[in-house]
Amino acid sequence: MFSDFEKIYVISKLESYLMEHMYGGIPLVRSTDVMLFSDRVDLPTNEYVYNLGYSIPSLTLTEDDSNVFFDAETYGHPLEYTFRTYYTEEQDNLNTWINVPGKPAPLYDLLSGTLYQRIYNEEAEVMNYILSLAGSFPVAIGDDMSSDGKSTSWKITLKDQLEWYIPEELTVNDSSITAEDFVWTMKEALENNWLGTCHGTFALCLSGIKNIENYREGNSSIDDIGIKVSNSSDLTLEIEFESPVNMNHVLGLFSDPFITPIHQEAYEILGDDYATSVETTPSIGLFRLSSWIYEDSMLFIKNDNHPNAATISLDKIYYRYFDDLNFKIDEEGIYQAFLSGELDMSYVPNAHLNEQTWNTPYMFESSPTVWRLGINSLGTNDRREQFKEEYPDIAINMDYDLEPILMYDDMRQALYFGIDRLSLTNHMTLGYIPENRLISSQYALDPSQVPYRSELLVSSHDDDYLQDTYGYDPDRAKAHFLEAISLAIHDGYYVAGTENSETIIELLLYYSSGGRASIVEMMENLESLYEAVLIDNEHHIKVDIVLFDVAFPSSYINPNIVQSGAYDLYFGGITGGLYDLANYMTIFSLNESNDLALSIGIDTSSPAIELSYNDIQGNTHHEFFSYDALLSSLLGVTYILDGDIQKDYDDAQSAISATYDMQGEIVDEITLNNNMLQAYTGKENAYYANIIDVDHVFGYLVEFNDDSKAFVIVSETEGRYQVYDQIKLFSSIEDTIQNYVANNFGPYYELTDVTPMLTDLDVQNHPYLQTYYDFTTLSSIASEYEVSLNYLRVYSTTWYWSNGTLWTDVFLVIEVDGYYIPLDWL
Repeated sequence: MFSDFEKIYVISKLESYLMEHMYGGIPLVRSTDVMLFSDRVDLPTNEYVYNLGYSIPSLTLTEDDSNVFFDAETYGHPLEYTFRTYYTEEQDNLNTWINVPGKPAPLYDLLSGTLYQRIYNEEAEVMNYILSLAGSFPVAIGDDMSSDGKSTSWKITLKDQLEWYIPEELTVNDSSITAEDFVWTMKEALENNWLGTCHGTFALCLSGIKNIENYREGNSSIDDIGIKVSNSSDLTLEIEFESPVNMNHVLGLFSDPFITPIHQEAYEILGDDYATSVETTPSIGLFRLSSWIYEDSMLFIKNDNHPNAATISLDKIYYRYFDDLNFKIDEEGIYQAFLSGELDMSYVPNAHLNEQTWNTPYMFESSPTVWRLGINSLGTNDRREQFKEEYPDIAINMDYDLEPILMYDDMRQALYFGIDRLSLTNHMTLGYIPENRLISSQYALDPSQVPYRSELLVSSHDDDYLQDTYGYDPDRAKAHFLEAISLAIHDGYYVAGTENSETIIELLLYYSSGGRASIVEMMENLESLYEAVLIDNEHHIKVDIVLFDVAFPSSYINPNIVQSGAYDLYFGGITGGLYDLANYMTIFSLNESNDLALSIGIDTSSPAIELSYNDIQGNTHHEFFSYDALLSSLLGVTYILDGDIQKDYDDAQSAISATYDMQGEIVDEITLNNNMLQAYTGKENAYYANIIDVDHVFGYLVEFNDDSKAFVIVSETEGRYQVYDQIKLFSSIEDTIQNYVANNFGPYYELTDVTPMLTDLDVQNHPYLQTYYDFTTLSSIASEYEVSLNYLRVYSTTWYWSNGTLWTDVFLVIEVDGYYIPLDWL
């Protein structure tokens, strides 16, 4: 297991390797919305922080309401500080667990009672946690605390004498806030499967709290989930997780506005009317509901019962309703109301972006997705043939004319340093902002931590790629380009031109605008920027960028172009898990994600990344590893040989044990069973080995420590062994069929009946089989699948789909040695 610091260290090494060779493509831009704020709003940062949102409750106003409008004719009051915003979807109720309102009006933030509060630390430029309803930070209570601060069990103690705000019209017996409020609400939400249980980054069903998943699957009771009131105090909450977590995980979970109590007594009195009006809406948050005029406005005022009320400078938050126009948000109406001084915030419609001078407070709400230039680095036909051999499953286009210059590191570096990203985005007025790193500022190891780019270890590398100029250095780009041209001429791929007859290198750049003028403008900017710098006057060689706008309805990553390698350059972006950085890095690895990588011809399997580490004895080692090996080790158990992922082993037993170790399963016993192999393949071992192009092939029965079993096919070539295929075994036909369908087609189909088809007459009289297939006998099915009739079993299966559909079809299996092996679902 890596500690968090070690993960950051390894990921920084992976990113540096990608940037050194530009194997991840050329990072260019991120799409963004722009939110403008009135001059009286004091913003702590200009960049939207996903875990904070706009942090409206924590904003500061520098002027009171006396000189601002609340509509076209009404001024506010002196000495009151009211933040004026808007909402576009009227709410059915304000119970966050049931109704999940959207941005930019985070109504749930105002009434939610979180144990911890997220704030922006302006000095450190990161998010921090402070105490809210909690009286102290989480304390680990398990005996499994690891050296990096992780434990499965934690406790949180609330502040004493906390009180709910209860509307005057609502009579309840108890308004005190205790740990039971949290426990009861979470159990009630799970029992009723409320929408909020699985909504948001820290949703209950994603929280890792013990037995929540088991409860949702019907395998445990609600009282088994890992959250309870401590026996020592009704103010103390005890939480048990499925696996060890650090304090940041606990803080992130219990600072999320969706993990908030509702008032049990009020809910039991009101039922579905809870939080549907001013009179029925208790508050445990920083604000309380004061006025609600349906499809007109909402007014929230500070909740003085909250322990952090004194830290909030706002008195009120006013939400003004804007109706949709033709099923679209009335962006223009909201924007004009802002310009008229009636709102303190507004998105800038794309049509008005070019009017911005950025003289008023603003915030970029940028996508984490980095749009990049994917590069075809194959270069030559020989390299493409070699690539095809290494990745036979990728349907590579073998006829596309490759451009040799792109296989040189210097050329790819020239493409990186040669683009003025600020000019590319027309100074951020096209709905995009410059981005010169492959991992944007929004990514983190997990949701509770500071962004990866803010880590000291990572930010110290930013100067290497000119963060201050977004990576732009035309002199460095020119030097790299000249070096690449010299190498390519020396290697015989190009011939120098003359003053009267220049050598032109055409680079075909594909993109998909989808009719968006801003993308077309960016690509045209990119074309002119590159053509101005990629010129070699000594050899009279220059680059000509040829743009191809891929026609709608193509997606922004066209598989016919990208996955086949039929391009020189490609403008596209792939989004990964925002809070799972290790998984995000798989998009740059053909080993992990061979159908998604934007760039082709890259090398992620050579041991070229030097890593220093200490073994368990404390000895320091300096070794070289491949990108794939390091990435795989971040994702789980990995066997590494000579710096790369180990793909073959000295013997079959080692291959099997290692394969299942990496899958988290413990092998108890391995038994040779070639009878099962021949029954499954329908062929002699030597003949089947020839078909799959290996020297020998063997079948094994594998037993695990949980008494489950698997059938494994192992191949051997030149004395090295690999697991070729693995199939879970069941002695029940129902379990065999249901498991196969669930694993391959999802958990949507419930098997309701299984009937064996024992005769040819059963085949001929089966409506489904006769409607869709030509089989008339059991032997004709065996012949089609090239298996022995002695082992073939045919079943009529009836299914219930989750949408209410009921139907009957056919399932084929092999039965051998008391086990069933799936063959096909017809």
